[in-house]
This record gives sequence, C-alpha cells and structure tokens, in this order.
Amino acid sequence: MDEEILILETGDKMYFNFPYTLFRKELRKRLMDYNVEAKVTENALGGKRVELIVDKQVGLEIKAWLALRLPTMDGKYFITEMEEV
Repeated sequence: MDEEILILETGDKMYFNFPYTLFRKELRKRLMDYNVEAKVTENALGGKRVELIVDKQVGLEIKAWLALRLPTMDGKYFITEMEEV
C-alpha cells in the first residue's frame, strides 16, 4: 500500500507529516544535517507517523531531497502538498 507524505506550506514555516517507515529508513540520517526535532505520533488508522515543523528554507531543501529520492523507492510513497491561503 502506498503511504502519504503530507507537506503544508505556510508563510515562513513548512509542516511535514511522514510515515514512520520512511523516517526510520531514510530521513532520520538526513534530518541530522539540519538539527531539527521530529515528533513521533501514533495514528489509529495509519500507524506511526512523524511530524516536523521547520523554517521554509530547510523545508524547501527537504522537499527537493524527497523529489529526487522518492522515484527510487518503487512507488511506496506519494506526496500531497498544500499551501495556506
């Protein structure tokens, strides 16, 4: 089953919500470069998820990394992007 990566872009912040499996396998090492704190939550319908709120510049770098890396992951994940209006 495909798992969703949710990205919400606000004025000067970006909010990410990742599947825990992606965080554990790929993102944990990558996020160490940015010195950000990830919060692991339990979702009754979808299992463990990881929430992350970062400055817009860091968020854009993470988003670019995801765009480059996801095609090599056999379609296991998809991105949903939203913007605050």
